[in-house]
Amino acid sequence: MVGVRGPTQSVVSLALVGSGHMGKHTLKHARKDAAFLSKVVVLTTAAGIPVIGPQISTAIDIWEGERISRRVEDFIEEVNARFSKLEEEKLDRAYINSDAFQDAVISAVQAAKTSSAPSKREWVAGVLIGAITTDRPADLDVEALLDTIAGLTERELAILARVWTIAQNVASEFYSGGLPDFLKGPDYNFHLLRLESAGMITYRADLPVMGSYDRRTFVTTETFRRLMRLIEAAGPAS
Repeated sequence: MVGVRGPTQSVVSLALVGSGHMGKHTLKHARKDAAFLSKVVVLTTAAGIPVIGPQISTAIDIWEGERISRRVEDFIEEVNARFSKLEEEKLDRAYINSDAFQDAVISAVQAAKTSSAPSKREWVAGVLIGAITTDRPADLDVEALLDTIAGLTERELAILARVWTIAQNVASEFYSGGLPDFLKGPDYNFHLLRLESAGMITYRADLPVMGSYDRRTFVTTETFRRLMRLIEAAGPAS
């Protein structure tokens, strides 16, 4: 690679680390060179994504400094995989070239760093890619949605995914007891309250208890439904 500091030097340095022929001071510089090389590779990969690559590369550079995490590398791969499936005529180029999209990309990179869970990475990539399509729901605050997803746990996103499959009825409602047991656990109420606070679901009413069955009724919010339509516009996960 011409004009980039350190690739050959880094490879040699890493070889010396493996052989043990390296002092403490030199080892420190070798690690720094390796981190720098990793950054170059990931930024180059990100920049290579057609149309939206430069914005993603800029956002990573802003937030990561000299060190690229594996989480961001995985996120870039997910974004690239989703983008490759989009039809060019579906791209909203005016939005892609806007400051709003650059802000959304920065929020997406931050959200991708908050968890090692692949499912969370898929949500973030889905929102970001869905946002650049002409099928994006009107007047949707993409940056706010990404910040909200960043604050939710893997379990909470799994609850929302299941809710979306069972609450696509006229009333957009579901029973809290209707979700599978593996999504509940001792802190189920806590997670439901957090999803309410995030603006994804709303408590409607208690229905008469049937034995030990939890009959609380919730309804999905319009914002949540618009979020899911946005993710669907991005196409399936990689």
